[in-house]
Amino acid sequence: MNRDAALAQITSKVNKVRGELPAGAEDPVFDVAVGETTASAYLGFYSDSLDSNQITDYLVRVVQPKLSTIPGVQKADVLGARTFAMRIWLKPERMAALGLSASDVRAALASQNVLSAVGQTKGSMSSVYLTAQTDLNSAEEFRDIIIREHNDELIRVRDIADVVLGAENYDSSVMFSGRNGI
Repeated sequence: MNRDAALAQITSKVNKVRGELPAGAEDPVFDVAVGETTASAYLGFYSDSLDSNQITDYLVRVVQPKLSTIPGVQKADVLGARTFAMRIWLKPERMAALGLSASDVRAALASQNVLSAVGQTKGSMSSVYLTAQTDLNSAEEFRDIIIREHNDELIRVRDIADVVLGAENYDSSVMFSGRNGI
């Protein structure tokens, strides 16, 4: 069987179960490589003035598209990427004092067109990557989300969490010549 027929069969089988994926799940991505698939070059990027998120943003927007269009280049991956993500670090002791739970926070975020901070949640037997689509863009806008209103008192995200624009993933890092890089 040739690779095109195999890809068609796999795509067909995945499409049959696509409707069973949970809400918000991303569609599967298929890559077909022709010829040698071992990386033939690695380029290291680091900066004294930009942080890893800013370097990643530049590489994804400017460098990766240019490298991908060079004849003979099948793929240009960004390894060790630090994609921007809004991080909401809940303070359990403060939440308990206000009688709030994580599900209260999630409900408030969802009701204001936010699923969750982009990132991942881990349990003892599973790891789930979360994505969010929102009209909110800054940490300040996320801090202002109202969690609960009671007797003319507003409890906002800022009252029970630290909100920062951070990285989507902190699970890995890349080093070049002893320096953090991408």
